[in-house]
Amino acid sequence: MKDHPPTQGVNSGVTCCEIADRATDYLEERLPIFTKAKIELHLASCSGCHDYVTQISLVKDTMALLSKQSPSPIKRLRLRELFVASHSH
Repeated sequence: MKDHPPTQGVNSGVTCCEIADRATDYLEERLPIFTKAKIELHLASCSGCHDYVTQISLVKDTMALLSKQSPSPIKRLRLRELFVASHSH
């Protein structure tokens, strides 16, 4: 991500690189309220960062759904067999 002035003349005091570094903490609500407000101000004025955080959110939500799925015992056994076979040579 590049650092650039906000597109709507709003200065949040947060750079695009800082948004990239803190996106996960922001989405998981692990930031102080003041920092969160500064990030939200930046996101409101920077479409690139807004799109980036939206994409990270979608990936995070998708991974959460996938982690809840578990293969059936038969599929798990087959996966194990394939793994053992691929590593026994």
